[in-house]
Amino acid sequence: MRRTRFCSVCLFVAMLVPAGFCQTPAPAPAKVDFAYSFSTPHRLTVARPDSGDKTLLDVDAGGLRMAWSFENLTMFPALAYVGPQANWAVRLTPRLEGGTFEKCEWKRVDDVLPVLKQTFTAPERTLSLEVTGGATAAIVRVEMTNASVSPATFSLLCESQRGFFGYNPSYVDG
Repeated sequence: MRRTRFCSVCLFVAMLVPAGFCQTPAPAPAKVDFAYSFSTPHRLTVARPDSGDKTLLDVDAGGLRMAWSFENLTMFPALAYVGPQANWAVRLTPRLEGGTFEKCEWKRVDDVLPVLKQTFTAPERTLSLEVTGGATAAIVRVEMTNASVSPATFSLLCESQRGFFGYNPSYVDG
């Protein structure tokens, strides 16, 4: 059996060091954050529940891009790394007084339905886009709210991409 000898100076120094002084502090719990993984635009789809025809929605803080294709996933092999090519698209860009809104949020309606609600806000002013899929088209409900006593100029710029045009019935419910 081996004996270990301690010198009296080492024991004296060990008694002077406060308890826990030599211990390393416990590391802070790691925060799980995937914000670095997903950049905008975020892609969502809207359609009727029983439909294979989807409208592609690319959402970002500046607006919404709606895209359509004449193809579907049944035209591609199961393990193919390609998908349908968007044949045409419309870009919706909301404006307040000719500029952008301060804040933008988007979510699914009731957090589950295949309906997008994108809300643009500024102090006392809100513009929201609610997009759902119909039998032969995507339908966008635009709602503008001015809670201020001063007037405001809202606009929604609709730009056709790829040379095709959408249909706007120009209906306004005052």
